[in-house]
Amino acid sequence: MTIANSKGIMQILPALETGGTERVAISVAIKAKQAGYRSFVLSNGGAMVRELTRAGVEHITMPVHKKNIFTVNARAKKLKQLLAQHDISLIHAHSRLPAWLAYKATKNTDIAFINTCHGYFNLKNSFKIKYSRIVGMGARVIAVSKFINQHLRELGADPANIRNIPLGVQIENYNAENVSQYRMVKLLEEWDIPEETPIVMLPGRISRTKGHDVLIKAIKLGRKDIRYLIVGNYQNRPRVKKMLDELIQKYDVGGQVQFTGLCRDMPAAYRICDLVVVPSTWPEPGGTVAIEAQAIGKPVIVSDAGGMAESVLDGKTGFIVEAGNHEQLAETIDKVMNLSSTEREAMSATAMKHTRTEFTNDLMCSRYMDVYRELLEGASPNPDIIGFPHLA
Repeated sequence: MTIANSKGIMQILPALETGGTERVAISVAIKAKQAGYRSFVLSNGGAMVRELTRAGVEHITMPVHKKNIFTVNARAKKLKQLLAQHDISLIHAHSRLPAWLAYKATKNTDIAFINTCHGYFNLKNSFKIKYSRIVGMGARVIAVSKFINQHLRELGADPANIRNIPLGVQIENYNAENVSQYRMVKLLEEWDIPEETPIVMLPGRISRTKGHDVLIKAIKLGRKDIRYLIVGNYQNRPRVKKMLDELIQKYDVGGQVQFTGLCRDMPAAYRICDLVVVPSTWPEPGGTVAIEAQAIGKPVIVSDAGGMAESVLDGKTGFIVEAGNHEQLAETIDKVMNLSSTEREAMSATAMKHTRTEFTNDLMCSRYMDVYRELLEGASPNPDIIGFPHLA
């Protein structure tokens, strides 16, 4: 372990319950520990804390999640004390409010402050513009896609400080050979789905922006033998549930649509389906679901909203459709479901090779370490993260 690598690095985010942002922060924190840094995560806690504990990464609990602007200065002062107490050299924020806390806590100090931008922000009014600009104010700013890179520039980020690091997944978790027949049969029984049933799945939280309404309209135009699985929960959104229930009734597709709730074995869920669709209507920053599906060898259909489509090789690992166009979605679902076994196998092989080349968790974390070494050790920037040569 070098003197440089003994420096302290802290990830800061609202909480560690579930989600893609949380997964990135945990993965990077563990990688920093393995690289020899003293690694910490600061959040309000949650179910995922035990992953850090198992990996030897210290978690510090603080009410980072509270959006009360009147307590920001007090929390920033507390954070500054914690940074000094743990001799932190770099703090890495993963959300807007934590970024504001980190920015205030590191002002007039030698502590490096960096951000990862995990979302696309509505810039329709001056307050939201001012509030969101924080994600572009770090010494380094991580963009998870070309789309987010451009969004950061709109927010005023210095292009020289932007580093481009696409999302990655734990390939071993999404290796089809590692998902047993027992796990798949168990899930089919739990969801009461007969074997050999054609299955299309839309995974993720249920909201107005994920395209569930677009899919329901598309179902009406398609084959009647397909079971459509909506995997996720409403997260206390009764109006969304009411809207979708009314659409299902209007288009008379209740016999084909099944809401499963949360799934604790997503690799098995991907394995039992024939196709994964993510027809989002609001720009997605990067799209972990599309990467996971391709990693396990399933074709995907995604919308062209945001950066998710950047992970899909159109016509080779899946298909890209116009956001909100339910007729095009229906036609594309029909195309994929009617692929021959040879065509499907070729698409599956290409998808798995594609994700293992460009979207692994190891590659993502290694690129984050390159950014840390830039700031803490004066290393030269990794040319692969200055632009997106692999996505050009």
